Amino acid sequence: MKIESNQIKDNPLVLFITPWYPTKERQYWGIFVKRYAESVAKNYRVIIFHPVPVIDLSKGETEINSHDNIEVYTLYYRVNNADSLIKKIKNLFHGYRSEYAGIKDILNKYDVPDIVHLQVVYPFGWLALYLKYFYKIPYLITEHWTGYTTSSNKYKGRLRKYLTKKIVSNAKCVTTVSTALMNSMKKHGLKNNYLVVPNIVEILKDLNYKKNQNSNDKIKILTVANLKNIHKNIEGIIRALKNISKVRNDFELYVIGDGQDRKSLEDLVNSLSLTNHVKFIGQVSNTELGQYYNKSDFFVMNSNYETFSVVTAEALGYGLPVIITKCGGPEEFVKKDMGIIIEPKNQKQLEDAILNMLDNFQNFDKKYLKEYIKSKFGSETIGCLFYELYQNTLKK
Repeated sequence: MKIESNQIKDNPLVLFITPWYPTKERQYWGIFVKRYAESVAKNYRVIIFHPVPVIDLSKGETEINSHDNIEVYTLYYRVNNADSLIKKIKNLFHGYRSEYAGIKDILNKYDVPDIVHLQVVYPFGWLALYLKYFYKIPYLITEHWTGYTTSSNKYKGRLRKYLTKKIVSNAKCVTTVSTALMNSMKKHGLKNNYLVVPNIVEILKDLNYKKNQNSNDKIKILTVANLKNIHKNIEGIIRALKNISKVRNDFELYVIGDGQDRKSLEDLVNSLSLTNHVKFIGQVSNTELGQYYNKSDFFVMNSNYETFSVVTAEALGYGLPVIITKCGGPEEFVKKDMGIIIEPKNQKQLEDAILNMLDNFQNFDKKYLKEYIKSKFGSETIGCLFYELYQNTLKK
């Protein structure tokens, strides 16, 4: 089947292709993509194609679910532990076959999409190229990946670079979640028409939670992160609190999230005798996370690199002042009257900022913080931006 023209239909179909999307096992995996899709679904029909490689899966399987007028097609396919070059090549070609079969199945089950919205160029961007060449379907790209940044330095490999340039150059346009990410991509020679479209920030209402002032008079600090220390530098926060605990003990830190370094971070807290000050909560539901935002006094984000930092924007949206690092994303939207901005990996600045915030968090205007985030990163605002991009793409 081939499309001869791209005239705008009354209800066009948009196909999202994404490596990240929430599943039962990983509720927050690509939650930002889900929010994009929900905002788009108010004006378009939406299908999500979400390929998931699984190590030593017995056989491939598909799972189709619907939510909020969105059809989610999840493809689980087998890969092996790539401990040799031959196995890496086998995984690569098996992945291509599986992803191709998934796209063909979608084309058979549903209408041919009017537009493809590729979330993250690699590794599934080749599918957008295939649909453009053989079905004449235009595509646009939204990039979230931190790997292009100098601090991360993960944009490597001849095949990745070749495919990325090919995919980017053939897109109708490229959106990035921050100016810093856009500039990083341009420095790598990835040429196209760029536009910054930030992530959507969702603030839950009517949580029916009020801080119990009689239960604990400690000041509550919050951090929310994937516990991968080389990226999020939670260790830096813990060590800063150790030094602060020598002069005051009126605080406690909630660490929300899980990850590969959780055990080593918990061991560090135990070795520094900080168990009364640092609480590891683990993964929580969206409602529970909202409650932790509500009962906290300020937020700390100590990452070495980011492209946006949804959790920082969420914290502001719940009225929390923030401490952030100048790491490539959040400094673009955090103003001086919203918190404190420090340099990454600067332990002295971090300690001084926390001490300052412990004394001054109550002086920030919570209503102002909430309204700022709602107006800048609300679903309606971002949905309108994508609506205009889609309409312009379909008219060409």
